[in-house]
Amino acid sequence: MVKGAKSVVRGFVNLQVTKKKSKPKRKPVGTVYPEEFADVELIVEKLRNKESVIVDFENIPSSLAQRMLDFISGGVFALSGTVRRLEHKMYILIPEGVKISSARKN
Repeated sequence: MVKGAKSVVRGFVNLQVTKKKSKPKRKPVGTVYPEEFADVELIVEKLRNKESVIVDFENIPSSLAQRMLDFISGGVFALSGTVRRLEHKMYILIPEGVKISSARKN
């Protein structure tokens, strides 16, 4: 589990894309609520574009969510990224070279 994962869901999330000899860029993390299997292509495409994504499978059947997560995990692996579980049926996808830090809202 990602350190501070609860604050990721309830607070701000900042990403640092680290490149050689440059200041880190901070990007917000988007949340995707997939409804059908075709949505996984868009999710993997975001990861391919170095965008971290929170995927919330809460409103779909568990069997479909598992199929989608299996497909997404293959894409994450192929792109040398990381998948972390935040909560039940909620995951964050982190592209290669992106560092996650969190700050909590008061």
